[in-house]
Amino acid sequence: MEERSTYPITYAVLAFLEKWGPSSGYDLKRGFDHALIPFFGAVYSQIYHELNRLHKLGWVEMEMEASSPRPARKRYTITQAGREALATWQTQPLEKPQLRDELFLRTMFGYLAPPGALTTNFRNAIAEHEQRLAEVQVEVRTHGDPLSGRPAEGYFSKDNSYLGLVVQFEQRFEEMYLDWLREALTFLEKQESEGRSSE
Repeated sequence: MEERSTYPITYAVLAFLEKWGPSSGYDLKRGFDHALIPFFGAVYSQIYHELNRLHKLGWVEMEMEASSPRPARKRYTITQAGREALATWQTQPLEKPQLRDELFLRTMFGYLAPPGALTTNFRNAIAEHEQRLAEVQVEVRTHGDPLSGRPAEGYFSKDNSYLGLVVQFEQRFEEMYLDWLREALTFLEKQESEGRSSE
């Protein structure tokens, strides 16, 4: 008997199919990378596993698309049963949120790190998050800021306003995270300096 347990990624895949229409696993991976990876990333194996399960559940249909000169690839389309599952998901209780960040884990056990390793990790994280903040600021301009009433650049649509709420959160998160990273780096550099002076 087919396992009927579902996960948030199940509905993310369904939602992308509803939004974009027939899509391949490759198309969906690009969607995850562009729109969701900061807070809900997925690898190819997860996406293809979900597509196979959704097909068995009858929530998506699959067809082979021949595209010369490349081999045929599978394209998936959401079914009415999939749309009903997507609507039901919106009424279910939320899972407890988790923030999985390896830097937090390394910081907790920073006393085990070689000299300079943790500060290097923080400097690298600052550079990465500065880049991410710049990208998110472009997303905010593209999708608008519903909280301040600023519309999207070019056009404003119903789904853009919902996405606008999410990218607005992401901008605030990146700003807050960068503040913490910089303060923590100052603290760690001071500790390193004091450690060297006491040797």
